[in-house]
Amino acid sequence: MTPEITIAILTYRRRAHLERALTSVRAQQGVNAEIIVVDNAAEPELEAWLAETAPTVRYIAMEHNGGCEGRNAALRAARAPLVITLDDDVEFVGTGEARRVIEIFRSDSRIACANFLVTGADGRVLQREWCHPRPISHAQLSFDTYFILEGACALRRDAALAAGGY
Repeated sequence: MTPEITIAILTYRRRAHLERALTSVRAQQGVNAEIIVVDNAAEPELEAWLAETAPTVRYIAMEHNGGCEGRNAALRAARAPLVITLDDDVEFVGTGEARRVIEIFRSDSRIACANFLVTGADGRVLQREWCHPRPISHAQLSFDTYFILEGACALRRDAALAAGGY
């Protein structure tokens, strides 16, 4: 069965972060999700750990730490029409986020990318994650943009690949 969504986590030698991110991804409910871990500057220990603790997670080994390159590898490898890309230090705040992403994309076929709002544990928007020319006060708004938050967004796979990826 083809998954509805692929969730790809990019990691670079931060297993504790990856474990928390994986826990939040695996907790998503109401979706048929494929999970991919892209290991930037791959370490054999991580591949072995994943094989033992999360055998259904697909593993992609990258030769060096290249964010965009790793995200593009995940896009090419994804089996689902929608792909969420997360950095290893990003976690979902609940169990329904992947389902919500699917609903957003189903609601408008023109949407190619949806950015996530990245907050700290206190729920406030992280200033360092607001990489947009609009003021941070717009963070809670929905608006059209050409800027994406690569470490926490969802993409329509075909549109992203047609545009050349990251």
